[in-house]
Amino acid sequence: MRYALVILLAGALGCSNVPKGSYGQVCDLDTGKPIPGAQLAVHRVGEHRTPVATESGSSNADGTFVIEKKQGLKLSHVVARAGGYYPAVGVRRGRIYLRPVPEGAQPMRAVEYIVKLDDEAVGLRLRDGAIVPADEADVIVAISPEPSPWSRAVTVAAKGGIRRIVSPMPHGVAREPRIAFDNIVEVPRTGYSKRRSKGTWDYGWGAYSTYAVRTLDRSRHAKLLVAGYLDENGETARVIVRYRVADPDAPRFVAATPERTGS
Repeated sequence: MRYALVILLAGALGCSNVPKGSYGQVCDLDTGKPIPGAQLAVHRVGEHRTPVATESGSSNADGTFVIEKKQGLKLSHVVARAGGYYPAVGVRRGRIYLRPVPEGAQPMRAVEYIVKLDDEAVGLRLRDGAIVPADEADVIVAISPEPSPWSRAVTVAAKGGIRRIVSPMPHGVAREPRIAFDNIVEVPRTGYSKRRSKGTWDYGWGAYSTYAVRTLDRSRHAKLLVAGYLDENGETARVIVRYRVADPDAPRFVAATPERTGS
C-alpha cells in the first residue's frame, strides 16, 4: 500500500522559520534560500520499526512540505534531492539543508572486483582505481571463515593508515549510507592506524562501512564506502568500493556528483 505525501501551497518565504502547519522546509545550505520542487521520499516504520512503503512528493514554491500522520506508523526519515545538490536526510520536524555540488565537480570513483576466501594477494590502488598486487595497493579487502555457516569475517586494511569515520548526519539514517558519505567533507587528519577494521558480511549484501585512509605513500587521503556480497558457497565475494580522494592542498574532499538513484 502506498501512502500519500501531502503538499500545502504557501507564499514564498525564507528559511529562517518553518511556517506553522508545515512539517519541514528544504533549504540551500550555503545561501539559506528555500529550494522549490525538491524531490522527497518519506520513509515510515511500523511495528518493531519494520520499514513500510515509501511515500513520494516534492517541496512547494517556498520549499515547505507537510506529512500526514498515519495511524500505527512512525516517521523514520525523509530524503530530499534536487538538481545541483547532494541529497540529504532529515529525521525530525524542521529544515533539511542540501549542500550545493560545486561547479566542475568530478564524479566519485566506483570499483568492483572479486575477492577469494583467505586471499590477500590483490588490492585497490586509489590513484587510478586499478586492482594491483597487495604490495602496491592502498586498500586491501579480505574475507575469512566465520563460525557461522551463513557469514564471513571481512577486514579492510590500508598500509598507509585507516580509521572508521562517523557520519555527521543525524542519528537514525543508517539506511542511507551513500547520502551520509556525500556529507562528510572534512579530511580526518589524525586517528589513523595500521590495524585492520573488522566486520561481518552475511550471504547477500554486506553492510556498507565508511573509512578514511591514507595512500600507501601517505601523500593523499581518501574516504571509502565499502560493501559487497558473498557467492552461494561463501568462497568468493564481490567487493564494491566507492571512494573520493582528497585535494592534497586543502583539508576537504574533492567534490563528487551525487548518484542519481531512486528512493
